[in-house]
Amino acid sequence: MLVNTTVSHISPLLYYIPRSAWYEATLQSDSNILSYPNASYHATNFTTSGSASVSFSWYGKGEAFGGYRSYLGPYKVTLDGNTTTYDGYTGGPDQYAFQLFGIMDLPVGQHHLRITNTGVDPARPTLDLDYARDTNLFLLQLIFEGETDSAVTVDHTSDKCVWSPQSAGAWVVDDTTSLASGQMGMNFTGTGIAVYGSLDAHSAPFSVSVDGASSPPLAPNTAVLSPIMNVTTLLYVKTGLLQGTHEMLVENDPVSSGTNATATRMSIASVVVFSDVDAGEQWVFLICVDF
Repeated sequence: MLVNTTVSHISPLLYYIPRSAWYEATLQSDSNILSYPNASYHATNFTTSGSASVSFSWYGKGEAFGGYRSYLGPYKVTLDGNTTTYDGYTGGPDQYAFQLFGIMDLPVGQHHLRITNTGVDPARPTLDLDYARDTNLFLLQLIFEGETDSAVTVDHTSDKCVWSPQSAGAWVVDDTTSLASGQMGMNFTGTGIAVYGSLDAHSAPFSVSVDGASSPPLAPNTAVLSPIMNVTTLLYVKTGLLQGTHEMLVENDPVSSGTNATATRMSIASVVVFSDVDAGEQWVFLICVDF
């Protein structure tokens, strides 16, 4: 069967460079925000260096889609070191499902993508990234698609999830903790795993280890205290494992928040376990953006 995995613009798996050049829209800053799926997006306006960008690494194949709006400035896409430039808006009606970038013969494997705002025209200054297929490049949507025999969702209430510490009050609804020692461990059988949870301004960085190999701290890309739409977000994904039994551990890491003393929380809602993907089958990666 075909399985999709979507990455929100606030996911820790995205890297905004520099972070200070990007902003997260709110109802106060954009009265049209309710027109966008999940009512949120990230955006950047032109800079003197024209270098604000967002990057992502994944295993699979890929395409990019998004919106074509009157304020869309020039941008460039760098895939595995090869750069292609785009003019952005050149006239005509707005389009919300415009192909920003695509390469159909990309071989399955590890890839790195960076989208950079190169515009310096005040009339077309914006590159914005969002979550859904037909929105403005105010958000970014990443979709993995692959043939797999099984994609099983494991809710946080399952006894397969092992929460630590076990002390009273350590974990609350949706298995949320503010303890620096908070951990969730799980053994799974398959070829990959995805972790989902809720993010807001109080969310802390966290790290994930699979079979003993640990990730660097993953920092949430949101500073909104109360999201308009409270939806779960992809926190972490690992694919391409050999079919078999694996161990995963998710650890809260508020120390990596630096001076943000209120970013202490880790919330895990569910995980999805992928299994039995044949070597000849492929994963597809779609990027849906809207400018």
